[in-house]
This record gives sequence, C-alpha cells and structure tokens, in this order.
Amino acid sequence: MNESNKEKMVQFLGFLKEQIEAGLIILKNSSFFVEIEESLLAEDYVQAFSWKEILTNLKYKKSTFYYINGEFTKEIYDIFIQFSNRGGIIQIVNPQNMDLVQVELDQKNTHLVYIFTQDALKIAQEKYDILGKAGMIENIE
Repeated sequence: MNESNKEKMVQFLGFLKEQIEAGLIILKNSSFFVEIEESLLAEDYVQAFSWKEILTNLKYKKSTFYYINGEFTKEIYDIFIQFSNRGGIIQIVNPQNMDLVQVELDQKNTHLVYIFTQDALKIAQEKYDILGKAGMIENIE
C-alpha cells in the first residue's frame, strides 16, 4: 500500500469515529488487507471471523472489522444494516436454531467496518444493497 492510501486510512478512521454508521473499505487488491488490518489494529479495532464474533465484540464495546473475500451471508448483511439503523440494537435470528440473538451497543464509542475485495463486493451487491447502506466508504487502490 502506498503512502497516499495510508493517509486515506488515517483520515477515514478519524472521520468514522464521529459517525454512527458502519464503514466500508473496498480493496482493489486483496494483498492490501495486511496493511489495512495493521491500521485497524493500531486504532484498537478487533477482527471478527463470524457474525457471532461481530455481535460479541460490539456487545462488549469493541470496535470491530470483518473481512469479506468470499461468501457474504444474510446474517453478516443484517448486522451491517442494523448497526446504523436500529438505534444501538441489533437482532439476528440464528439460522442454526432459529433463536433470536439481540445485542445492545454504544454507537458513539463502538464502530464497525466491513472490508471487501472488489470482486467479493460485486458478488455480494448482486444480492444485497451494501453500497447504499454504508456510511463512509473508502477505496484502497
């Protein structure tokens, strides 16, 4: 990642701290992920690897990022849109047992960022309106 993209990330994360919407980072190349990950970890974000981890992190007031380079599930999408639209409450039906999972979060101090590769975003956009539901969007080229 070049110096310009590093500056973009610093600005993006600074602005995101003032928002209550979920942020979106779009990677032209998946090789940029490591540097984006480092930037997020340096700002006290934690990485989640499932929709359950996203909810757990948010419940405990941990700003969270989730990397999508393949499948994008309904649960992951629902968390993304509810983060911004539900006033600090996210409700997901667990597809394994059909139980309702509800999490309350502090939107002023807890943030959510989804990171997509361009190819994964293109596939996900065929099913879900991700770009229309994102707060801040940053392209890393």
